[in-house]
Amino acid sequence: GSICKIVFVSPNTTYFSENLSITDNYFGGKQPLCGGIAMYIDGSATGINITCISISSSSSSTSTISGNTIQNINFKMKNSMYGIYVANGNVNVSNNLIGNSVSNNSIQCTFYATSLSVYPIYSTGSGAVSITGNNICSITTLADGLFQGSVYGVYATGTGTQTISNNTIGSTSQTNSINASYNGTNVQQVVGIYSASSGGTFTISGNSIANMTNSSISSYGSSLSNTSCTIGIYSTSGCNNSILNNTIYNLSVAGTYTGTENFSSAIGISNSATGVTSQTINGNIIYGITNTTSSAGIPVRGIYFSGPTTSGTYTISSNFIYGLTLSSSSTSAKVIGLHIDNTTTAPTTTVVRNVYNNVVSLGIGFNNNCVIYGIYESNSASRTNNFYFNTSYISGSPNGNVNTLAFYIYGTGAGSIRDIRNNIFMNARSRSGGTGRHYAAYFGNTTGLTVDYNDYITTGIGGTLGFYTADKTVVPIVTSQDANSVNVNPSFSIAKGNGTSAADFKPGVSITGVDGTGVTTDYSNYTRPNPPTLGSIEKDSPLPVNLQSFTYSMTSRDVKLRWVTSTEQNNAGFIIEKSYFGSNYADWNNIGFVKGMGNTSTPSVYNFTDANAV
Repeated sequence: GSICKIVFVSPNTTYFSENLSITDNYFGGKQPLCGGIAMYIDGSATGINITCISISSSSSSTSTISGNTIQNINFKMKNSMYGIYVANGNVNVSNNLIGNSVSNNSIQCTFYATSLSVYPIYSTGSGAVSITGNNICSITTLADGLFQGSVYGVYATGTGTQTISNNTIGSTSQTNSINASYNGTNVQQVVGIYSASSGGTFTISGNSIANMTNSSISSYGSSLSNTSCTIGIYSTSGCNNSILNNTIYNLSVAGTYTGTENFSSAIGISNSATGVTSQTINGNIIYGITNTTSSAGIPVRGIYFSGPTTSGTYTISSNFIYGLTLSSSSTSAKVIGLHIDNTTTAPTTTVVRNVYNNVVSLGIGFNNNCVIYGIYESNSASRTNNFYFNTSYISGSPNGNVNTLAFYIYGTGAGSIRDIRNNIFMNARSRSGGTGRHYAAYFGNTTGLTVDYNDYITTGIGGTLGFYTADKTVVPIVTSQDANSVNVNPSFSIAKGNGTSAADFKPGVSITGVDGTGVTTDYSNYTRPNPPTLGSIEKDSPLPVNLQSFTYSMTSRDVKLRWVTSTEQNNAGFIIEKSYFGSNYADWNNIGFVKGMGNTSTPSVYNFTDANAV
């Protein structure tokens, strides 16, 4: 686009009113390229506004903010800090570096007023915005003794269409990469991606959100605005979301708030959007979520999903959740893998939530005496919840009187419908003392219940097959139902792994299920036979490589390929082939090889450059 206006509003702030290409600029440091000692601005008395790049456009064409670096900064201020601010318009925000990917504390902010935050990327307005390939890391908020500061990696609001994809928020290797360091009782929040809109459509995909720490010990809260928490992806209000193939790990909080579920403590993905018609949470990997306080009955959740209140079909599928922990040994503390909350507000029309092909593994190497729920349905308002082909596995050796449940239904709402088929619910937790019971499935309420063709298995001391009006030690658990459910050890391949790969929960034996659920593929997108086998992963599923994203870029005549895998099994590597324009793409030539990781359950990033390709 053309440059129409450049106005310096305040130190290090550039405001563009129309369409631009804003690329390869440096903000920070006292020498070129953000070098030297840190840029220092003391706005603690004057309330100076800090915004590095701000753009607002009413044009229908698209502006670009790309390749900029914001780092080596030390701010003291009475206002929030914005790295890149998109106020309105169609804008592509791509490949910017905010912070430092190899060390911590590149951007330090000390606040001198309440309710202030760091927003590395902030997007609002009604335009189409793409936020892709950015690296946000090495950010620390410091307390002056009275005030504290929150951090929101990408804060997206407005009513437009927004795509937030393939960003790295928090270093993939540096602990405390995004660190809200205040450790007092004031409210402080750390959120990787915050989606809050009254009518937008957002796609949040392929992002890595990791190593975010919140030291606040606040116990106060009745809304997100006054509750300390650490959340990977948070969605609220009336935004239609597709949250796909993100990897979220190593998030921690010290807060002691135990109240409203959608923002309490530490959560991988929290979705509480209400007035919406579309919500999809698919293919995400979540692990290493923890609360570090030792005294309170606090919760930790992998995925929390509540609402919506409007007609529609909503999907939570093929997510892998494992390794959630907390420091508390309180018997009221909770670790919840997948929490489906019906909310207390009844919908005006039919709401269907399809929960299928999810793998949840909790408790391996974690022996605290807290309640563990693999998959948990709670509260009272009516919904239709379908639980198909899920695998919920609980392990560990506690020493106490606390129950654990691989699958738990609590909701009691009139009009509720629950269809539970083709799942594997296994509780291998074994107490070393106390009287705790470890249930494969616990049916606290059976309103509108259909349950059959499930596998319930307990193997440890204190293992109790199920509950329905009373403890059950044999199938069927639910009287007059469960006729085709079984009690068979699925022989998971976890014996050969460590439970950090979804492939570790592939059954070693075939347990026949039933067709008719509408789920035609398994966790790895392998086509299910008819009849299918039970669990998230078909017994014969190959589970080779799960591709999370694939992108390319061009520099001069070079074509650069970048792809990310979420998991790999027996992967020797990738053969790179090329076909030339005009050849009808019939002739492919081998131009290179990139070695794979073999077996891994964590994201792996690969790059390949075809030099002088064009």
